[in-house]
Amino acid sequence: MTYKEEVEYIRKLPRDVAIFLGLRILAPRPDRIPSIVNLRTVPPIDTGGAFRPDWREQDPSKDPKEPYGSESSGTGTDHGWSNCTMVSAALCYAYAVQDKTGPQGGDMRHNQDDLSGGTDLYDADTAFHRYGDQNLDIRTGAGWGAVKTAHNEKRAILIQGEGNVPGSESFDGSHACVIGTETNSDGEWLWGDPLASGWQWVAPSKIESWAKALHSSIMFAVTKVQPTPPPQPVPQPPTPSQPDWSKVDIKQIQDDAVSAYQSELLADTYYWSEHPHETPPFPLGDVIEIIPNQGWNVGKWNQTTWYLAPDSARWGTAVWAGTTTVGSVWA
Repeated sequence: MTYKEEVEYIRKLPRDVAIFLGLRILAPRPDRIPSIVNLRTVPPIDTGGAFRPDWREQDPSKDPKEPYGSESSGTGTDHGWSNCTMVSAALCYAYAVQDKTGPQGGDMRHNQDDLSGGTDLYDADTAFHRYGDQNLDIRTGAGWGAVKTAHNEKRAILIQGEGNVPGSESFDGSHACVIGTETNSDGEWLWGDPLASGWQWVAPSKIESWAKALHSSIMFAVTKVQPTPPPQPVPQPPTPSQPDWSKVDIKQIQDDAVSAYQSELLADTYYWSEHPHETPPFPLGDVIEIIPNQGWNVGKWNQTTWYLAPDSARWGTAVWAGTTTVGSVWA
């Protein structure tokens, strides 16, 4: 064994012991890497306007980062088919930074230390930090209640389980999937199985049973809570424009006010009525009379109706009608 190999062996020894004791569980198991026949096609589902990362598959032929750099195609194939945790981590990372495209499974695989076989949640956390200085909060052992709380908080969840995978049931070994932040009208959660062709809706109870088959207290990790967007400002009505008082003709305003007041006094001074004695047609339409009181006292008109009859000895035979006559009579 070379010096470099000895250093690598010593460095990985604590990790290997934790895996041997079952404290760290790799997914999928190296002896149960699925073949392409495990892939399942699922129909696409609408986002309903919610943020949702673009889909990524655990398939080296569809991962542009496997093989990575100068790796051989054989290494890329081995990584791709054992990248369920890394693909799920890539989807979670896209949620964490709100970037639909985000990293690929191969990106996450090559930003942690295990480049052989399966990986686990701690490897995913390492990839989060190295790829973009983000944090994946590992909550293994907190139980199913903590999973529900994290989902209610709109966190993306990287979760491991065993047996037939909920939804497409594409793989029955230990496996890693992602729970998206959405819930549909039937109470199902958005579910991401990297061996399927897209997002699915799955009942939480099925996810719970699958996760508990691997660990009774659930092996999972969560992303950060997304900040609440600031409330949109309420549109305010425009502020009425103020006149430029330096350009206002005060005298004209006063004259207009006096004129309006005089017109109102003049209108209130006379009592107008439709003339009941004349026979249409009248030259100005309906005849309106000015009915003065005795003495022609402008300040003391009463409201008694005085009709001007043609044979009236007192008023004569003229008929007063229209504002033109009023103006000429009383001006």
